Amino acid sequence: EAEPGTPVLSHDNRTGEATFTLTTDLWWGTNATTYRLYEDETLIDEQTLAARTPDAQQATTTIEDRAPGTYSYVAELANDAGQTRSQALTVKVR
Repeated sequence: EAEPGTPVLSHDNRTGEATFTLTTDLWWGTNATTYRLYEDETLIDEQTLAARTPDAQQATTTIEDRAPGTYSYVAELANDAGQTRSQALTVKVR
């Protein structure tokens, strides 16, 4: 067993809206069984994933009603062998 591949985090908030969706993709590597999303280092979402290596995995989180400001998000994928984190993604809300 190996820890999950490295996730890639993206968002659809091109205009600075208060509500938006974050998408975490795992395109290659060992699948995860747990997805966690952190906003400014605080856990805000956790989901169970079905591991089907070598298939890709995807998880989404809808963020609602954020006040104007800049937020930092990190996705974490985990399985019995360990966990991996995405690079931080900054989202600006106007």
